[in-house]
Amino acid sequence: AVAAHPSPCPLPQGERVKKIPVLPGGSSARQSMMNETEFRRWLKAAGEQLPEPVLERTVRSLSPGERMTFVEHWPLWTHDGQEEPTGDWRVWVMMAGRGFGKTRAGAEWVSARARETAGARIALVGASVEEVVKVMVKGESGLIAVARTGEAPLWLASKGELRWPDGACAFAYSGDRPDKLRGPEHHFAWCDELAKWRQAEASWDNLMMGLRLGGCPRTVVTTTPRAVEALKRIVGVERRVS
Repeated sequence: AVAAHPSPCPLPQGERVKKIPVLPGGSSARQSMMNETEFRRWLKAAGEQLPEPVLERTVRSLSPGERMTFVEHWPLWTHDGQEEPTGDWRVWVMMAGRGFGKTRAGAEWVSARARETAGARIALVGASVEEVVKVMVKGESGLIAVARTGEAPLWLASKGELRWPDGACAFAYSGDRPDKLRGPEHHFAWCDELAKWRQAEASWDNLMMGLRLGGCPRTVVTTTPRAVEALKRIVGVERRVS
């Protein structure tokens, strides 16, 4: 199954919160943060309606651990188009233009898979290996940048691998070299700018054949929309992608 976000995918609008819930201090604050849905609602309302000094005092009232969670817990900051689909799916396609947050969402998704699956093998596929390193691994929204405190994934340039302390490992591949994807097996994959791959169909087919480790192998695709056959085939749309 393919879960696709069309382009453009606007930020969620929702209903304006009329009354801002009070976030108490101490243990009650910890309980409030544990309810993610309510805390996100409070955060959105506060950001729209509270003066900056009040927001600052509220954040300062949190313990160091709570502030760390506040900053590093990605689900608190996503908009609708960046949220992982629910249900049974194998491929998540995130198609949107610049500024949408595709790279951050892809990096956070991969980081979460590495965090929850010790020894995971993850494919990182871009238009070139250089682009994988520049954007997906070392970019300002890449895997090293989004790592949580204490994780410190290590990039091994000579091997083209990114390793996490728990044993998870991500491997860099180019969409121009489908032969390199023939044989390796993975639990998960992140494909960036698939619309720019020069050997997109062959690379995709080889990647899918090797995506067979674990009980639920999955792939996220982050790309700008372009009318290329491989992308249209993946999302199952028999029309021009625009």
